[in-house]
Amino acid sequence: MTNQDYIKYLKNKVDLNLRLFFDDKLKEASKYDEEIVKIIKEIQVFTLRGGKRIRSILMILSFMGYSQDKNIKSERLIIKLSIIWELLQSFLLIHDDIIDNDDTRRGGPTVHVSLTKNGDRKVGESYAIMAGDMLIFWAQKLLSDELSADRLKATLPFLAEIIYKVIYGEILDIKPWSFNSSREKLNKQIEHIHYLKTATYTTIGPMILGAMIAGADKSQLKKLNLITTQLGLAFQIQDDILGSFGNKEKTGKSDKSDFEQGKLTHLVLDTVFSLNAKERINFMNQFGKKITDGDYKAIQQLMIDKKAYDSSIKLMNKYYDNGLKLLGKLQMDDKYLDILTFTIKYMSERSL
Repeated sequence: MTNQDYIKYLKNKVDLNLRLFFDDKLKEASKYDEEIVKIIKEIQVFTLRGGKRIRSILMILSFMGYSQDKNIKSERLIIKLSIIWELLQSFLLIHDDIIDNDDTRRGGPTVHVSLTKNGDRKVGESYAIMAGDMLIFWAQKLLSDELSADRLKATLPFLAEIIYKVIYGEILDIKPWSFNSSREKLNKQIEHIHYLKTATYTTIGPMILGAMIAGADKSQLKKLNLITTQLGLAFQIQDDILGSFGNKEKTGKSDKSDFEQGKLTHLVLDTVFSLNAKERINFMNQFGKKITDGDYKAIQQLMIDKKAYDSSIKLMNKYYDNGLKLLGKLQMDDKYLDILTFTIKYMSERSL
């Protein structure tokens, strides 16, 4: 089986476990009320509608790379546990879509839009908030149900720490900021947000949790933290580029939504600080506001002309390269280290 085939195999197994998980939750909810069933069905549809399952796959590979017990039983267990990250991803996206007032995600309606009743958006948003809350506790319970008390003592607090750090990042992401700050300060602010909001649960959490469950020692966990931070920062910069220049059919959302929401990214920052006074006024008159597709095409061209696009690509590649170089120093099973390296390279080549 090639590396690519193995990744596909893992993705299919993760999807299967997600379907089984939601079937169980729907059966349980049917004992209470049809309205609860309806909400869980929407979570199910949303979670299964898209996603490459990268977070789950990273956790599985990290576990397999460090585990001394590579049998069918242990593989089944880690695949089952890996869906924790898909549940948390759905929680974060559901709440994020409410915060950003987005109507589409993954090529379909957001959960709060799907749950809107008789045009009352408030009902949909309220249900969606509670849907996200359920997902957090489902993830924690899944871990609690499957691990020994000894493993749980370390892993459950770690998972909780990842969750609240992501929420910290979300707070900073919507905190008001100003271009009156220095470029250096804003760059540090962006990196801090990227670390908290994305790196923690995209690369750091999955790979360290997998290693912890496998019994990796503290020195390996420390190295993993350094590596996964680099990879997570790269992933978010890449996400920002895709969000601003990507194909709507692939990303599942408008390429101008981040700009219209006034999101602080390296693309925006590098563009603003390369503009003359007149250009900056024109740019700022559009930033954070609804604009036409034609006007956004001009913004995209400006980002390219001012080298902001190239600068973001360069920074993304730097972080990916740093992570990949350090990856080879891990004391991990060679087979799974090779698959993990392949997976990271696959992540770095997401269509731009």
